[in-house]
Amino acid sequence: MPYDSVGADGSIGDKLLWVTSPSWSVPTISGERLDAPAPPLRVLGVNQGSFASANEPSFMSPVSFPTAGCWRLRARVGDVSLSYVVDVVVRPAPGP
Repeated sequence: MPYDSVGADGSIGDKLLWVTSPSWSVPTISGERLDAPAPPLRVLGVNQGSFASANEPSFMSPVSFPTAGCWRLRARVGDVSLSYVVDVVVRPAPGP
């Protein structure tokens, strides 16, 4: 994560892109830390839009990881779900 995505409380912000089928189906997003106790992932919204080369709409969800660490993310649309694991780290600010 870029250093400027770290909140005053130490949380780490990012944006996740989701492409769903059917394309108008809003995903439900959740996340949990796997390697240590932590509050759950905070999903700040699920906004419909599209990226430049897309023919169909997609969804962008700004999220806040309460802490760095190993996180499992889940997205669900109806009875279909996707989960994957990420290592959330904070890079130090660039030097002078």
